[in-house]
Amino acid sequence: MGRLKVYRRGQTWWVGGTINGQRIRESTGTSIQAIAEQYATKRELDAHKVKIYGEESVITIAAAINLYLDAKKSDRFLLPILTHWGHKKIKDIKPGHVHDLCRAIHPNAGPATHNRQVITPVQAVINHAAKRGLCNPIKIERFKVERKIPSVGTQDWLEAFIAHSSPHLGALALFMAYTGARISEAVRLEWKDVDFDNQIAVLKQTKTDPRICTLPQPLIIKLANLERVSDRVFRYASRNSVQTAWNSAEIRAGIDHIAPHDAGRRFFATAMMQAGVDPVTVAKAGGWNSKRMVLEVYAQPSDTKEAVQKTFGTKLTQPIIAVQNSKAKSDT
Repeated sequence: MGRLKVYRRGQTWWVGGTINGQRIRESTGTSIQAIAEQYATKRELDAHKVKIYGEESVITIAAAINLYLDAKKSDRFLLPILTHWGHKKIKDIKPGHVHDLCRAIHPNAGPATHNRQVITPVQAVINHAAKRGLCNPIKIERFKVERKIPSVGTQDWLEAFIAHSSPHLGALALFMAYTGARISEAVRLEWKDVDFDNQIAVLKQTKTDPRICTLPQPLIIKLANLERVSDRVFRYASRNSVQTAWNSAEIRAGIDHIAPHDAGRRFFATAMMQAGVDPVTVAKAGGWNSKRMVLEVYAQPSDTKEAVQKTFGTKLTQPIIAVQNSKAKSDT
């Protein structure tokens, strides 16, 4: 059937070849080879006008990626996959091959990275094409990831951190802990987004629409006493500019290192749950899509011994025991 070759002329990549008797030689209009490879694959499919018959499909990963991107899907993690497997036919791909690809692309990475950066995007691309009748769908087993329970801030940790921080850094930590804001959302907060009268703030989220969060009284007092040196409440240009100051405050306070996300958003979910707030309310208050995410990812388990004693080691259980003991004595 013929294949198109990609070659360079000056700074631009071109494609050339003959397919079904049709001579093709044209510019891809790009100086990036990976994009030129995608262009060539799409032109091949257009020239062949191929009918697809399930496993007899000639569609390649590159063509499937092109369809995926045409549908305005994310291009995250796709370039390494395209580089390694661009002209590989989907009909030849088995789940084990994808596992091999994980090790080829990220030989020193762990199972979580393999799942996130290779297995998930490969399956998404192939199944997107499958929904259009271009190939068979694929199901790829994820690598098992040992979940590590991260350290979560406590109220004592938070107070020690604030005591050894600059006013703006301390207020930032308190804001994340008491609203469940992501650090990227917190550093973008502007004074015009804070409504002291109604005790709310509007967070500009990266993934969804803006979220309105409630400002508890201690947080309102903290924010109201901040010096307004710029439009941004906490002065920091980005999340990356916080880390050095954050680490220094921990060292001065003599406390364990806890990442901003764990000291803030994860602390918020844990504290709310341990205070007896139901997970549906916690999810809504913190801007999570579902209570399952709160339960499985964010909320941390309580001390089991303390939880059992608090639940059952009360006077509520004593009358039942006393009645049973009295009955036992009467029987004797």
